[in-house]
Amino acid sequence: MEEIIEQVGANCGAHIEAYSKCVDLNPQNWKTSCISLEKELSKCSEKYSKRLLEAKQKCSDFTAKYEACLSQNQLVPEKCILELKDLYNCTNEALKTKPAAQN
Repeated sequence: MEEIIEQVGANCGAHIEAYSKCVDLNPQNWKTSCISLEKELSKCSEKYSKRLLEAKQKCSDFTAKYEACLSQNQLVPEKCILELKDLYNCTNEALKTKPAAQN
């Protein structure tokens, strides 16, 4: 996981900063206000970390459930803690598996 964070941080720092700033400036509607920045950050992250892309693909159902919950509960995102935990567990499990090229 640290390797992925380092890769994304080194290559997508400007995207991370722009997205974080947008979220901070839009606490009530960050999910809709910052969607384009979120997509740019996601694209950049996937470009520089194939393992992250693999995890995202493996956990797409959990991601969809979490995003749907956030959309329905923008003012109280705490309601989505179970969906977040499920997504976290899936991602963690997916990242434990070494990519095929490294086996």
